[in-house]
Amino acid sequence: MALMKFNALNDRDGSLPHFRAAVANAEKGYGANTGAVVQPLLNLAKVMLVMKRYDEGLAAYKKVYDIRKKSLGADHSDTIETQKLLEKLESQISAVKN
Repeated sequence: MALMKFNALNDRDGSLPHFRAAVANAEKGYGANTGAVVQPLLNLAKVMLVMKRYDEGLAAYKKVYDIRKKSLGADHSDTIETQKLLEKLESQISAVKN
């Protein structure tokens, strides 16, 4: 997923706290390192990237990767897909920052 595909998202409506709350609620209800946290983290990561908060967005994607690697294994297709996405995002963000 390309970094610029989410340019329609922003925090003009004050939604960022809701994304953070969704992650916190999933972590509280299911545990911080469970599959139930993945989707809320992905949503938060996308918003962070759109808001040009690249370090926070990457951190969320890295946590998704870590959760998937631990719960699904390194060879699972979702884990591999997340790893490839992380590498692509790191490259794109590096280009944007420079």
